Amino acid sequence: MMNALVLLAVAMVAVEPNGFFYALDRPDRADRLYRIDWDGTVTPIGEEGALGFPGVVGLAWDRNEHKLYGYDSTLDVWLIINTSTGRAEELGAFSLVFRDMTFNANDGLIYAITQNEIVFVEPSTGEATLLKNISGIAGITHVLVTTGGFDGLFFVSSSGLTLLVEPTWNSIWLAGNVRGSEALIWNPLTDELYSFVEPSFYLVNQVTGNQELMLTWDFGPGPSPISNIQALTFVPSDNPPLPECVLVDSDGDDDIDLTDFADFQNCFTGPFE
Repeated sequence: MMNALVLLAVAMVAVEPNGFFYALDRPDRADRLYRIDWDGTVTPIGEEGALGFPGVVGLAWDRNEHKLYGYDSTLDVWLIINTSTGRAEELGAFSLVFRDMTFNANDGLIYAITQNEIVFVEPSTGEATLLKNISGIAGITHVLVTTGGFDGLFFVSSSGLTLLVEPTWNSIWLAGNVRGSEALIWNPLTDELYSFVEPSFYLVNQVTGNQELMLTWDFGPGPSPISNIQALTFVPSDNPPLPECVLVDSDGDDDIDLTDFADFQNCFTGPFE
């Protein structure tokens, strides 16, 4: 379904059409995964209820293994999500409420934030380990070779933008006007840092911490498959997802039939480019 994209003229930044996003709606909406392109096009993945975990509040894309992970705050479970069927499978359980998550390509771990903590998570089990106690954290993302020549974690707090430098995780405070980010996203194709505060994206200066408006998504008025983004993660177009295109019993009815073949065919033809 096509949705209009509103591009605001004030402080507009050019947007390169690379990559796309996986997203989830708020918990009281349809229990399913969505793909959102930069132009605002929304593509549902799987049927309503396919996800099977209505309380998912965080997503992270593993660029090394081409896997999508999620966290359900209602059931306190760590999930892996099939990007061709939209179905989730439980990997582990723990009692933390994540506000944003990011994948670290250097160590293969997921880094996540609560309101006052940064933790790292073993993707295969969901086991979380405390990295730092920091109050008032909003968004977090991992970057490789920033403008300053560092790998590390950018995060947003009430005091602005901060970089935690690998491997010591020492802090470099950049300040700036970044506030209240719902998701912090790094684009490895362009070395750009984005701050997302629904429904708008901002380009964040990695030296000063200041941000300027890039674009605003508009999913209404009128019917739209998504209304309020609960979780968001970026998938670079140079590293597209590799779906499990295997002829299996995808609908779980204990036989392989035309329904399974349709899922198999869709695995190759959409919603991927």
